[in-house]
Amino acid sequence: MLVCGKHTLSVGLGEEAEIVGELYVLASGLAASRFGGAGGNLNHAGDGGRAQPILYAKRIKYTKRIKYTKRQREINLTSKDTDAIKRFASFPNLIQRLVSMMSPEVYGNDEAKLGLLLTAVKGAPKQRDNWYRRYWINTGLFGDKGTAKTTLLYDAIKLIPSSQSVSGQHSTGKGIVAVADRIGGVGEPMLRAGAAVLANHALLGIDEIGTMSFEDQEQFLSLMDKGYFDFNKMGIRQRLESETGFIVTSNPMTSDFRNSHKLALVEIPLKGQLIDRLDLVFVFRKPQTTEEQWAFAHNMHKLSTKHFNLDFIFLRKYIYYIHNNPQFDEINFEAYYEIEGLLDQPNFRESRICR
Repeated sequence: MLVCGKHTLSVGLGEEAEIVGELYVLASGLAASRFGGAGGNLNHAGDGGRAQPILYAKRIKYTKRIKYTKRQREINLTSKDTDAIKRFASFPNLIQRLVSMMSPEVYGNDEAKLGLLLTAVKGAPKQRDNWYRRYWINTGLFGDKGTAKTTLLYDAIKLIPSSQSVSGQHSTGKGIVAVADRIGGVGEPMLRAGAAVLANHALLGIDEIGTMSFEDQEQFLSLMDKGYFDFNKMGIRQRLESETGFIVTSNPMTSDFRNSHKLALVEIPLKGQLIDRLDLVFVFRKPQTTEEQWAFAHNMHKLSTKHFNLDFIFLRKYIYYIHNNPQFDEINFEAYYEIEGLLDQPNFRESRICR
């Protein structure tokens, strides 16, 4: 189906639209005459006289914010769901309860889990309502190999419908954003949207972004900061918009941090401008002391004996509800840190975003 003209101006690349109209079946000659072909010939040589279905569209239904038709099909809140969400929000220690539901198969890393929930929820209403302020959150998970960074990334991607995930080891920056090519190498160029554009108003996870070259990493800078970039290749000039929250993971250059007591930024193989665009950064370290190793092994053994539901149905509905009810998502995060005792630490702002 091909839709042209002014009706396409408000539909973003990669967005879904619902076209409402009436479907008719016309003789091929009549269909050809409608579009400037040989009229009146019911045995038109171009199609062998086959009938052609024609959809006469009456309207196109779409939105530029959250409620795309695909997402409406995936998340459908019932009255029981709404009552359950409101009842859950009235329980004490709300933030702790939400964090405990995020990646329960991963031991510890509660600060990172909270950060990923914030990434999914995005900014507060006063930020989302101001067009000149970036309201989506970009998050980085950096640390030693085997510390569940990838697991947390893929769990976070499940929270928001239409989110995308790619592997930095097997992708290029241009392929993740957008490319222009010709079908079969001939004909007019066609713009193909990548995962970053298709994840508009959702989340994009890039696993092992540190394995990508700096040139590939540069492709994401404008999207992470502005939410759009201007594509100009092969005669195609198009502004592509994608207000997506980036979640990236990376190991240090040597797989593990060299010093067990210090962290060096130069060990993270990311371009400096990309790191500057990360709002939350969480550092993952393997257990260092013998006591930490024994505690980690003991707790991992306990987790291995349990069965977890990892489709996050309630969390997905909870996040969807507060997105559509701005008055509902005023949460006191300071109370969470007071309970955890983090406010008593001298470097509170650093300790709450790194682990």
